[in-house]
Parts: sequence; structure tokens; C-alpha cells
Amino acid sequence: TYYPLLFSLFYYFNMLALQGNFIASKDSANPGLPENSEFASWFWPKDMNCVQVDAPVHTLDAQNGIREVSSKGKPSRSRFQFLAYDNKTNTSLIACCPLTGRGHQLRVHLQWLGFPIENDEQYGGLPQSECRYSTGEILSQMVESSKLESSEDKSAENTVISHSDIKAAKTACRCCRDGENGFTESFTPAQLLETGHSICLHALRYQIPISRKKKKNIDADEQSTPLATIEAEVALPDWAEYFGPIGPLPCLH
Repeated sequence: TYYPLLFSLFYYFNMLALQGNFIASKDSANPGLPENSEFASWFWPKDMNCVQVDAPVHTLDAQNGIREVSSKGKPSRSRFQFLAYDNKTNTSLIACCPLTGRGHQLRVHLQWLGFPIENDEQYGGLPQSECRYSTGEILSQMVESSKLESSEDKSAENTVISHSDIKAAKTACRCCRDGENGFTESFTPAQLLETGHSICLHALRYQIPISRKKKKNIDADEQSTPLATIEAEVALPDWAEYFGPIGPLPCLH
């Protein structure tokens, strides 16, 4: 008797909005795209109308969760297909599928291609017009709000903080002591952004394979074949509606 084991959840089909007019077909002009190298490349798979990126993703800064395309990274593969373009905002709607599961894989691969995701400031994207503040504006406001006024300063509007309290705060708090440098060293880029995780990347379809528990003397193919697969699809995000009707979605597996 075999007992089912619930494996991890796979976000196997995604939609995103990115900056610029993405490559619509293999016959399109491709200005500014990166040169293929020994370890990183992009191409059009045979009989598929999508761009495939094979580029290793390396963790550049583990503490802040920052990755990059590098020869030191783990093998990573993604596919991207153009769906629609909005001339007014100069953004493209893209279907995408990560064929491997590296952290930030889609974001890093699109940055490497020269088409960062809209609102993904950590990987080169510009903030959407409806976003209230940029990273620089947020830092300025945080620095301004952290300035402490002493009750010994007669020109200060607030006279509730004593000089000794200010001295103690600057001793204990890097942000109070070092201003902008203190904030950038204390928080990740995503934490500094009010919309740090509100990038225009949406997991549209989910897949959960239910597989057999590992048993000895079981054929490898039979062992790896799922007992069942659960699939689910969710509604499109609001920002995708700006592109109008999309039509049938492609299969990028």
C-alpha cells in the first residue's frame, strides 16, 4: 500500500507587466538585448512563440535577498511570451513560466534581458504612477521624522524630549545617529518601499502534485509519477485590465 504525500505548491504560470515593448516574435527587432555568453543565453525554443532564458541565478546578498545572473549561480530556466502592449504607459503584458524554482528567478531574468518588471525597484523597475513615494522620498521622510529636538533648544516646536533622552537614543539607535546611512543599513530595499512587494507579478495558475511516499523496490518511473495533480487558477489582477481582452493563454511548459 502506498500513502500519498503532498508535495510543494508550484506557481507554474504567471502574468506580469514590465517596462517597454517586449519582443513579440522571433522576427521582431531586438535592440538592447544582452549578448549570449558561455553561461547565460536567451533564444526562441523550436515550435514555441516565446523567449527562453537559460541563466544561472546567484544569491549576491543573502541578508537582503538580492540575486543576480552570474556564472557562480544555480542553473535556472524561464520562458516569457508577449501578450499585449500599452503605448500610453509603455508597458507590456507577459505570460511567463519558471521551469526551475530559484528565488526571484523571473525578476532577475527579466532584469538581465533589459525588461524589468513594473514597480520592481530592487531589480531596475520604475515605480508605477499611482505609487505614492519613491525609495528616495521615503528615505527623506524617515530621516526627517527621526530628527530629535531637545527641550534645551528654545527654537524647537516640540519640547518634550530631553537632551539626555536624545543622547541615549543616538547611542542605541543607528537610524537616529547616522541618518540616511543608518536607515539603508538597517532595512532591506523591499522594507524601505511601501510598495516593496507590490510588483506587477501575479501567480495565475497553481499546481500541487500528490506523489507516492518513497519505497524500496519500486520502479523509478512509477515512484515519480504523481497519484494525482490538483490545479487551480485565480482571477487576473487589476493592473492587467488596462491591456484589454487577452484571449486564450499559452502553454509554456
